[in-house]
Amino acid sequence: MQGQKDSDLTQKGIDGAIALGRSLNNVDFNYI
Repeated sequence: MQGQKDSDLTQKGIDGAIALGRSLNNVDFNYI
């Protein structure tokens, strides 16, 4: 059960990192 929870947290972290990366990309494009 703990392992599954860790896996879910990792997936959320990855999704968050991707969302953050897209946000940064959008900001960069706006400045171009």
